[in-house]
Amino acid sequence: MFLIRKTRWAVLACAGLICLAGCSSERSDMSLLYGAAEGLVTGTDTASVTQGEVDATPAPSLGVRLGDGPERLAVLVSDAPHLRLWAAGKAFALQTDGGRILRSSGFSANLSGVSGENGAAASLRDERANAAQTKAARQRTLFYDFADLDAYSVRTVCALSEDGRQTIHILGKPITTRHITERCRADLLGWSFTNSYWVGETGFVWKSVQNIHPRLAPLTLEVLRPPTTNPPVMK
Repeated sequence: MFLIRKTRWAVLACAGLICLAGCSSERSDMSLLYGAAEGLVTGTDTASVTQGEVDATPAPSLGVRLGDGPERLAVLVSDAPHLRLWAAGKAFALQTDGGRILRSSGFSANLSGVSGENGAAASLRDERANAAQTKAARQRTLFYDFADLDAYSVRTVCALSEDGRQTIHILGKPITTRHITERCRADLLGWSFTNSYWVGETGFVWKSVQNIHPRLAPLTLEVLRPPTTNPPVMK
């Protein structure tokens, strides 16, 4: 069974890398990838993912919870320096950079893309480092795309601030983090929201609560088994 799971993961990882390299501008690539992941993860909808479920999966993994719903296990299927793709079987997929969700697929409402000003990356790397060092809010502008709303380049103004150190527990293990709060508003859609990130000493985002769509409940992400490649760099 382990060999079958490992083979499926390896094949899907290759497919993800090919798609990200060759068709990243296509709106359908996320749907194709999470569709290709059918059968990779067969966990049930439980209140929280268990250590046993994590141990049974050979890949780095992420716990994902929509609103107050059950936590689902997603695995890392492709890993590039600024793009990580996570998939939960055929249920959903998320693309992240530096802890921020960039795109989603499989939910009732989805984020089609997000970028910084002048095409800059939307990564949290530089922003959370600055907020942590100054302990003061820093404002930046992001641009969100929502294909289902026919709304693109929606100007969204966000401010990050550090709220102090917190110890969180993931799978029963304590992790010392800094709690970073991001308060945003998108005037065009009349949408205001607050995201939270729990960042470790090296700048790795262990947990987050993120709003990715005006019509979707927040997503809570917990890194259950971290990737060992492409670590973040704190400045």
